[in-house]
Amino acid sequence: MDRRTALKYTTLMTGVSLSSAFVTGFLSGCTPEKTGTVYTPGLLNKDQYQFLQSISDILIPPTETPGAVELGVPELLETIAYKCYTKDQQQHFKQYIQHIMVALGTNKSFISLDLSSQQEAVKEFEEGLHSSFSNLKDSYMEIKGSIASAYLNTKYVGTELLEYLPVPGPYEPCIPISKTNGKAYTYG
Repeated sequence: MDRRTALKYTTLMTGVSLSSAFVTGFLSGCTPEKTGTVYTPGLLNKDQYQFLQSISDILIPPTETPGAVELGVPELLETIAYKCYTKDQQQHFKQYIQHIMVALGTNKSFISLDLSSQQEAVKEFEEGLHSSFSNLKDSYMEIKGSIASAYLNTKYVGTELLEYLPVPGPYEPCIPISKTNGKAYTYG
């Protein structure tokens, strides 16, 4: 038996599965393809993609640090879904976005609302989800978690907000926080 076949069978037998956080972190080096300066989504339609941008901007807005949209989180998520997900996973991703869009729908389209109205709608929506166990809550938590995970795995967060420690590198257990400039470590 050759090595490739042995690895294939070993992987199949152990049933290794990757969590969405690991996959996002693993694929964080994936850069979306852009035509000119405007990103063209490959999986989501225009309204779904604009909604993903809006919800990303509400969940992680720009402050002293760049927000999710500034760091390209919507592009990254859409690119990963389009290029790496199976057809079934792509369908679930689109359904998650659509469920949340419908739930946040108002007389006007959510996307066309001003930022403060969008923030208020999301706040009310989240408060209503706390007491429910539904597909809608699962959809929202999946998208929210994906946005947070993609944001935390951006180069900016890894190198500017955290102390970057390239791997492989020396292992130093039990060092004082002062040695890391007061920052926690990130690995890459």
